[in-house]
Amino acid sequence: MKMETITLSDENYYSNEADWQFMSVSQLKNFLECEAAELSKLKGDWEADSDKKPLLVGNYVHSYFESPEAHEAFKVENKEKMFSTKKPHGLLKDFQIAEQMIARLKGESAFQQLYQGEKEVILTGELFGVEWKGK
Repeated sequence: MKMETITLSDENYYSNEADWQFMSVSQLKNFLECEAAELSKLKGDWEADSDKKPLLVGNYVHSYFESPEAHEAFKVENKEKMFSTKKPHGLLKDFQIAEQMIARLKGESAFQQLYQGEKEVILTGELFGVEWKGK
């Protein structure tokens, strides 16, 4: 019995259901590293012990360039992971570095020329008989 293909959205793009139906570059890399681990992750039998902070920092930078609204929503959604609970209550060091990354990218004319148009658009398509997703 074949599953009905879901329509990808920002809300379900990173979901397990989407990962079952669409291949992604990250998923392919994980399969190439260890097929058993990636399949166990898909089945929900195992979760990697990985530091999620680098992904969060990357998404912080991406959200800034996506739109002011996306960046603000990202900060609100993740504030407990980004700000120190100790005084002074500022951005954690990793996110201070992300701010430096944003400033550097804003000052790079080559980046500004290349990074135009609609941002973080979900794309799907078939490659080599496999349905893929990307942003």
